[in-house]
Amino acid sequence: MSLERSLRIAIAIPKEDAETTFSTYYKAFAHMGAELVAVDKDDDPKLFDGLLLPGGGDVNPKLYGQENTQSEGINDSLDDLQFSVLDNFYKADKPILGICRGHQVINVYLGGNLIQHLDTSKNHLPKPKQGDLVHLVVADKGSIHHRLYGKEFSVNSYHHQGIDSLGQGLKATLYSKDDNVVEACEYPEKKLYTVQYHPERICFERARPDAVDGQKIIGYFLDVCQASRK
Repeated sequence: MSLERSLRIAIAIPKEDAETTFSTYYKAFAHMGAELVAVDKDDDPKLFDGLLLPGGGDVNPKLYGQENTQSEGINDSLDDLQFSVLDNFYKADKPILGICRGHQVINVYLGGNLIQHLDTSKNHLPKPKQGDLVHLVVADKGSIHHRLYGKEFSVNSYHHQGIDSLGQGLKATLYSKDDNVVEACEYPEKKLYTVQYHPERICFERARPDAVDGQKIIGYFLDVCQASRK
């Protein structure tokens, strides 16, 4: 990826958490010539080249019409921030990448819903202090992941929920091999991309031999941001 100048990518998080809780994102994107900037609900999307929705706790199930049965770590103020920022950037036709929670936020925003606790969560959520799990995934032919990584490969995993019904316009393109959980979606016409895994934790100094290089998918997103500059 060749950048003419540093890209400014909005990240929808509380500003006080910017370079502490989310430092891994900041480091990975900085390695690739992109500056992450924490944004508020009223920040103008025109000032940025794209939007990142990162990982975190579960989305409040009331936002997809369900009672809370097994959702954890709900933060209504974070939901409000991220759904508002997402709405602004989506309507401004800016490139958007959702990672883990962000993958689920985008799906709910587009009218989809979630499985509040996967029956096979042991395949996706590690035990405390264990670190990310790794599992095989299968990519649809012609998808972005298929072009970047091939048909079958391994990614990291740290989640207990998953996509149930897809939001409008989203196409699921990557699935866990053992239990068919949706691991990535695309909506190319809207420059919208989501991944359930954590590419920022499998690249550069955090690269691991048992998983793919996460900088490829981050780089793809940044290339879209670069090409979308007006």
